[in-house]
Amino acid sequence: MVDGAFSEIFQLSGLNLQTFLVFFLAFLLACLYLRRPRNLPPYPAGCWPVLGHLLALGRAPHLQLTAWRRQYGDVFTVRMGMEDVVVLNGYTAVKDALVDRSELFASRPQNYIFDLINGFGKAIVSTQWGKAFKQKRKFASTILRTLGVKEGMGSIEEKIREETGFLCAKVAKYGGQPFDPESDLHFTIANVICSIVFGNRFDYGDGRFRDLSDAVLVTMDRLGAGQIINVFPFLRFVPGGKYSLHQDILLASTSAFRCVQSELDAVVGGAQPALSHRAQLPYTEATLMEVQRMRAVAPLGLPHSTTQDVTFGEFDLPAGVMVLTNLHSLHMDPAYWPDPDRFDPERFLDAEGKVISKPKSFMPFSGARVPGEQLAKMELFLLFSSLLQNFTFKSPEGAPALSVEGSMRLTLTPPSYKICAIPR
Repeated sequence: MVDGAFSEIFQLSGLNLQTFLVFFLAFLLACLYLRRPRNLPPYPAGCWPVLGHLLALGRAPHLQLTAWRRQYGDVFTVRMGMEDVVVLNGYTAVKDALVDRSELFASRPQNYIFDLINGFGKAIVSTQWGKAFKQKRKFASTILRTLGVKEGMGSIEEKIREETGFLCAKVAKYGGQPFDPESDLHFTIANVICSIVFGNRFDYGDGRFRDLSDAVLVTMDRLGAGQIINVFPFLRFVPGGKYSLHQDILLASTSAFRCVQSELDAVVGGAQPALSHRAQLPYTEATLMEVQRMRAVAPLGLPHSTTQDVTFGEFDLPAGVMVLTNLHSLHMDPAYWPDPDRFDPERFLDAEGKVISKPKSFMPFSGARVPGEQLAKMELFLLFSSLLQNFTFKSPEGAPALSVEGSMRLTLTPPSYKICAIPR
């Protein structure tokens, strides 16, 4: 009886079962797509069914998000596939979330691939907010702080300086000829970590060490652009935003690097740079800060999610919603950085030539207290100062100008390039 009734309905309506199922599936998808928490921040235009804003974001999402900020304000929502993601732009909004009310934005969104790599919550970076997260974070911070303040043999500084010496020796072997520095820099950073974790370093040619380093690089590449390219891999072939200021930036940075070298010669001389020199090298420190301002390693940071329902300005953010902090929008905000596309380390120096310790709208490591932040700052300072103390870097003769663009993976990654390191 029931089968006969359904058959009669289909005959009267002119539909067959397959057509009905297609329409029913489309209806369910539409309901899912249109289901949206009330009073969520607005969508930018150009949101496609299923794809959301992914095509518009392309391979340089931080640039598009910053452009949308000018039209939609500091807080808006983008659709990544079928998921709503709240984007925070500008110093006030990001500081509110990551500093003033950090516990409300301290969780991480669910991501199967990311969780699989990090042991489903066993690593700090993938642990959900709660007691376990606080314990792991406190433990990691204590260990790094203990190693960091330790002086002499076995300290983190000593390990970094030792590895920096090996890097400079390796670079010197190129004899001023063009080379790609990516692998040498990666091996240097990896060896610092190995020295801390395993208690010894590896030769750059060691097979096990190379396999481990390659595995890390492959993992970072597969993690992709913060959740975006993972959703639809074909977006790798969508053009990203472009800067047209390559030559101006490179010329300005070359001039700044000469000033850094003069400062290093006057303060450090022929000794190896150490953290004790840092306070006496304000221009060197300011140059590093300006590099991080213009090209943050992670322009969108790591994704966060809310730990409970949050009222954010005039909007309501539900518990568990993914939140991206557009750090690029802070660093290129003309309200804080006049002529933001100009490379100028003196932005970070006060009238007396001292480094401004906590400039506003500057969060290269996000606003939260990242356990490895101090280690990263130590590595940046010691590697940068040692390399510029020993070498002058320039493009190979006849080579096209180096690009200051990058593509988003887990971090903002520069294109492959070659440089010449001329011994000083």
